[in-house]
Amino acid sequence: MRAYQGYASNNSGDTVLVARFVEAKEAAEIVDALRGVDPEVHQHALRSFLLAEGCDLSGTHWDAELASVGRMLLATGYDPSDALGAVREVATRRGAEVLHSAVHSHDPPTLLIATQARGPVDAETELWVAGADDVQRHGGSVFATFASREFGPRSWSQQLEETRAKLGDAPFAAELVVNLARERLVDGCKTLVDPSAVGWFHAWFEVEEHAATFSRSLDGDFARAGSVVLVRVPRFRKRLAVRAHDAGAVGCWLPDAPVRISASLYRRSDVLLPDQLEAALRSTGLDLSTVTFSAEHRLAVASLVSSDPLPTLRAMDQAIDTLKAMSFIEVFPETPLAHAMRRMKRDLTVLP
Repeated sequence: MRAYQGYASNNSGDTVLVARFVEAKEAAEIVDALRGVDPEVHQHALRSFLLAEGCDLSGTHWDAELASVGRMLLATGYDPSDALGAVREVATRRGAEVLHSAVHSHDPPTLLIATQARGPVDAETELWVAGADDVQRHGGSVFATFASREFGPRSWSQQLEETRAKLGDAPFAAELVVNLARERLVDGCKTLVDPSAVGWFHAWFEVEEHAATFSRSLDGDFARAGSVVLVRVPRFRKRLAVRAHDAGAVGCWLPDAPVRISASLYRRSDVLLPDQLEAALRSTGLDLSTVTFSAEHRLAVASLVSSDPLPTLRAMDQAIDTLKAMSFIEVFPETPLAHAMRRMKRDLTVLP
């Protein structure tokens, strides 16, 4: 019984952070300050660094796995809640564009690596030898994915460094991608996206009331559904990210491209059926022709891809209220791998 209780109470998940800075030295500075910290000891230098940045250290964990590649800061942690709060706060206040920020995810990230092709097969061969799951050439660039199912504790950064060493002085870029769409590299090569176009600011709150309060402070085009607030933005705005963080949000910037919306609704008192969710959404006047409904355990789930997600989120918020349900709303790019590939391809062209 003790063994079972110990297992059953372990409701941890992955926290993933991908942030792009203006200068590469800023990403490296954070990694240098945080890397190698003994999880059993709160090192004085680390605490001083985070306190100097004005971070709240309550609940901070010291065993995050971090790496910097050019302007990119990559980090993961494992915890029942937010394992990277202090790191995210530093990145946000320093003006980094947070591109991905999952908390308590049960979809481990894929390591995506890119380099320039130095010969007909040279870079491709070295990436296969490094243990890549897939390798694909696209123009003058070569991409490789390393699935996280192969990683043990603290190993994606080790895989990154080993691969970087194999490639020598070749230009090198990397990101962590939570590939919920199950894209392949060949799909990413065919998808035309603009890597510089910001379209949305996404804010997730642990407490739904905080999301409601934050949304009431906003102007412009936005929507809230449950604990998620989505704001239409034409460009990166540091002040908006800092405001959201101060209000208790985990924020990130989504590209100006179609997004996938998944809404899971449930009630503690009884089972909520997909038909009930469909009826509640239909009553809002939302076009349901592209919405898929399903049942998962005691959850009623609705999912769709949309280029205009705000009306959908408003309808979902009405359905949550009508059904008197709890909710978990996810909004993420339809093609996250393709966007990461285009960002990395652009970075490779400007590297020395």
